[in-house]
Amino acid sequence: MHPSDENDAHALYLMCDDIEATVAAMARRGIACGPVKNEGWGLLTRLTLPGGGTLGVYEPRHARPKAMRVAGARRAASRASKPCAAGLVKKAATARKKARRRS
Repeated sequence: MHPSDENDAHALYLMCDDIEATVAAMARRGIACGPVKNEGWGLLTRLTLPGGGTLGVYEPRHARPKAMRVAGARRAASRASKPCAAGLVKKAATARKKARRRS
């Protein structure tokens, strides 16, 4: 996200590793992209959103920040991959065991 000097506006761009491959993938999905332009800091295209607006996508030609590691991301990903029903069945079985112990 880049700040703007005009009207307190901001611009949001998505980055990709290969702009030509990204444009081709968008075309296969019926998403229109503008021509690729070399802006110096990257190769930029704009894809058209369903509402008619555009979103910038670029292949950077500048130094990129290192990927961030998110604490607990592996745990969250493994939890997200488990079906919800399995979690409910496990909770119900645990509740039944506790109820049997109390009686």
